[in-house]
Amino acid sequence: MDKPSTGSNALTVTTESEEETLALGKTIGEAAAPGLWVAMTGVLGSGKTRLAKGIAEGLGVLDTEGVVSPTYTIAAEYSGRVTFRHFDAYRLSGAAEFEDAAGDALEDASAVTAVEWAERVSDALPKDRLEVAIEITGDTGRRFSITATGPGSKKMLSELKRRV
Repeated sequence: MDKPSTGSNALTVTTESEEETLALGKTIGEAAAPGLWVAMTGVLGSGKTRLAKGIAEGLGVLDTEGVVSPTYTIAAEYSGRVTFRHFDAYRLSGAAEFEDAAGDALEDASAVTAVEWAERVSDALPKDRLEVAIEITGDTGRRFSITATGPGSKKMLSELKRRV
C-alpha cells in the first residue's frame, strides 16, 4: 500500500495488488466496532467484494473463502468477533427494496455491515457510515477514497488512519 493521504473526514489509500486490497479490508475489520456501516461504490470488478472479504477476515470470520458477493441472495451473514453482514444492492431497484431486504439490520447496531453498490440504495442507509469509493488505477491497482459521514464513522476513520 502506498502512504495514505488524509483530510479531516477523509482518507485515500492506494493498493497495488489484490493482497493489499485484502489487507486494507482486514485493517478496516480489525478497527471496526459494532454498528459500523461501510457503503462501497465502484465499477464492476473494482474490488468491492475483495475489500468485504478482508473486512470479514479482520472481524474474525473463519471461512473467508465463503465470503462472496451476495448478488443473487442480496444478503449474507457471517459469525466472527462481531457479526458481519454483507449486502449487494446491484439487483435492487432502490432504497425501498433495500429496506425490505435489509429488514431489522437497519436498526440493529450489533453487527458490522458492508454494502456493495451502495449508490443504488444510499437513501436507505444510515446517515453515519464510512463511504468507500473505489477507483481502478491499473490491472490490480486501486484507489480507495474513504469518507466519514457522522460521529461514529469519524471515530472509526481516526482509528483507521492510525493503523494504515
